[in-house]
Amino acid sequence: MVQYVLNGMDEKLFVSTYKLQLPDKQQLENFLIKEVKEMGL
Repeated sequence: MVQYVLNGMDEKLFVSTYKLQLPDKQQLENFLIKEVKEMGL
């Protein structure tokens, strides 16, 4: 089971690429932390 939290996001969610297999929870968390840091949030 994959858990996603979309708190505060608009209802419209666009995906530019698709993957047949999702990354594991830790990889996804690391990616999100990196992206947030790069955005300066």
